[in-house]
Amino acid sequence: MRAEGALVVMPTGVAPRAELAAAAGARRAESGAIAVDAAMRTSRDDLLAAGDVTFAHNAAAERSLRVEHWGDALGQGAVAGRTAAGRDAAWDAVPGFWSTIGTRTLKHAAWGDGFDAVRLDEHADGGFTAWYGRDGRVVGVLAHRADDDYERGRELIAAGASW
Repeated sequence: MRAEGALVVMPTGVAPRAELAAAAGARRAESGAIAVDAAMRTSRDDLLAAGDVTFAHNAAAERSLRVEHWGDALGQGAVAGRTAAGRDAAWDAVPGFWSTIGTRTLKHAAWGDGFDAVRLDEHADGGFTAWYGRDGRVVGVLAHRADDDYERGRELIAAGASW
């Protein structure tokens, strides 16, 4: 393949490398990722998994999600550690990430199911917050120069707040 231009963006995709866990008897989801419950337990009692190799049940979302962000992998790893130590633990965080491009930072949190409504709030300092709704609930937030909105958005999403 040949690509020319001042800037070329080429998403190549990510495939979970779950062969070792599968060989050990862990069930894989249709996507090929390792299926885990909210405590990061696989289908084997003695095997935990966390991070982007998993299709993990999220207690707040009440369903399994495939998330490929390092922050969520850290959170899932902490849950797996508590589970391994015999403590009650569950992954219930709203998936989110941020990206800095030049001097601008965008922060995003969402369940990842899409949306059917959006509201844009522009801020006086050039920042903004985009609120996303679906089926009458807040399901996502995208913020620039609006950290308080980002944090509030995560709380609203987790609570299943009305749009």
